[in-house]
Amino acid sequence: PIDLLINLSEKVVKMDADSEEVVAHILAKGILIEEGCKTMYREITQKIEERAPTLWASYQKMLVDEKWLGQIIRPEDLK
Repeated sequence: PIDLLINLSEKVVKMDADSEEVVAHILAKGILIEEGCKTMYREITQKIEERAPTLWASYQKMLVDEKWLGQIIRPEDLK
């Protein structure tokens, strides 16, 4: 399921979807808080880095943009 999520999301972005909105849905902090699924999100972020360069670039940009503070999962949230 994670591979499908990453592959499909990268393709959707390449079809002109807003990459930041896609990343915000994939890495929504609320789900991590609700479910506590750190292991799954570690795997998701690892696979985004390895296989989805467009999503990874957007995620890196979002990490320093105050607009997304508290909305997306940050690396320190997964420790």
